[in-house]
Amino acid sequence: MQSEIDSLRQRISELEAEKTELEAKNAKLVKQVTEENAKREAENAELKARIAKLEQIVEENTELKDRITKLEQKQIQAITNEREASTKDISPPTESHSPEIEHNSTQPEETKFRREPEPETSTTSLPQDIINDDSAKILDFVERIHKEKISSEIRERNREKKLQESHNNLTPPIQSETSTMSTPESLGLETCERALGSESK
Repeated sequence: MQSEIDSLRQRISELEAEKTELEAKNAKLVKQVTEENAKREAENAELKARIAKLEQIVEENTELKDRITKLEQKQIQAITNEREASTKDISPPTESHSPEIEHNSTQPEETKFRREPEPETSTTSLPQDIINDDSAKILDFVERIHKEKISSEIRERNREKKLQESHNNLTPPIQSETSTMSTPESLGLETCERALGSESK
């Protein structure tokens, strides 16, 4: 009887030791799971922050593209208006012998044509709060394209202006030809003077 009690006590001691060991393992597993969950939550929070930042960048880029499109349309409209104004200022060359043309032919060549105002190559700067690392590259590219477009427009207008000036230079001045012609009054005076001179001799 005593031996059975001793064996039961020994078995209880073994079970308590196993219980303590299992509790330690369980606590270790719980700690590990808690740490992994905290790590996953931190990663998820970081991913959500990155996604929100990317969505904000996409929205800013869309807004930036819309503003660039509007600026390009305004620049094209301004260039079109300046071209129309310049074509109205330049009158086509005529060959009529009107006094107005003779008067204009005596003026210096540089005063015949008014200098056309050159379009301002203004680079519109956008607010700094919408410019980031990605949109700055897009803005630099658009500004470079815009400057090249303005330069080509200026070269084209200068070429048209030179062609117009060369065409007008080929037209002979009217006053120079008419000034060398003798009028009937001058011919009559010369004839009378010659006749009087021959009679006196």
